[in-house]
Amino acid sequence: MVERNPAVGWVKYPGLKSSPYYPLAQKYCAGQGSVATFGIKAAWRPDENLIDNVKLFSHLANLGDPRA
Repeated sequence: MVERNPAVGWVKYPGLKSSPYYPLAQKYCAGQGSVATFGIKAAWRPDENLIDNVKLFSHLANLGDPRA
């Protein structure tokens, strides 16, 4: 799990029991959705390496852009 990885600084996802929004997500949502964010405990180069090699997610530079 990403949350337990020692290279990860934080994870934000309402479906995690450790999230402060977990009770609200359980009460008001049928599911928590597919968007999860996390921060890496590393310098720039390892972060860039992660982004270039990730296979589970898409790297979107234009999130919220009308040209999507």
